[in-house]
Amino acid sequence: MGKIYEVAFQLAGKLGSSFNSTFLSAQKTVSTMDGQIKNLTQSQAKITRFEKLKKEVISTEKELNQAQLKVKQLAEAIKFTDNPTKSLAKSFEKAKSEAAKLKDKLADQQNQLGKSRQEMQRAGVSVLKLAEDHRKLSTDLEKLKKSKEIYTAFNAHAEKFKTST
Repeated sequence: MGKIYEVAFQLAGKLGSSFNSTFLSAQKTVSTMDGQIKNLTQSQAKITRFEKLKKEVISTEKELNQAQLKVKQLAEAIKFTDNPTKSLAKSFEKAKSEAAKLKDKLADQQNQLGKSRQEMQRAGVSVLKLAEDHRKLSTDLEKLKKSKEIYTAFNAHAEKFKTST
């Protein structure tokens, strides 16, 4: 009978240390996954910001082209008018001012876009393969979240098992 208890104690000791190391390993894995999820989420945010900035640049370029065209048309109208009205001169000055503001806005947006491009390159995201990288990041993020759920469920079950023994 003493031999049975001795074997039981040895088995419990081996199981306990193995169980604890497995449990700690699973906790570390979940922590690592949290970090990876955070990094992937930040990369996705950078891509989204870049895409938004790119659309804004395109929109501002169109507005600037229209404003410059208006300035050109008003300048020609003034040039071919013997005695331009105050209203025409005022419209011309307003159009020039608007075009200048749009030009400054565009330069600022292009600067922000360049910085965003550099951030993405440092994060390992290719601007040339943006759509592909965005899809890959989304897929990787989903896989990582599912793996984390599995490890979290494992930890919960392991904790229940640990407290019941």
